[in-house]
Amino acid sequence: TGKFTKDTVFESTDHRGNWLKGDLLARAVAEADAVKTAAAPMAAAEAALRFILNQEAVSSVIPGAKNPEQVEKNVAAADGKGLDPAVEQRIRDAVPGTFERRT
Repeated sequence: TGKFTKDTVFESTDHRGNWLKGDLLARAVAEADAVKTAAAPMAAAEAALRFILNQEAVSSVIPGAKNPEQVEKNVAAADGKGLDPAVEQRIRDAVPGTFERRT
């Protein structure tokens, strides 16, 4: 969503500060930015959920949500319509890794 940068410092009470820092944080931010660009104009969170659900080894996801609107958007991403193949390919091209295709 863009709320973190490579320079983000989490509060001492935030568990993410124990592991999401340095090179790992910079890589996570770069990959999130790449997904955001690849998914446009679709929201990155929706595209990411649809992409994950499109993987053969995945049968469910447990996304986070801070409000009812986010819950509704997360549920909508699991509507069974999948992800446009062009968007899926742009994400594959943008993010390193091997992802098995479901469709």
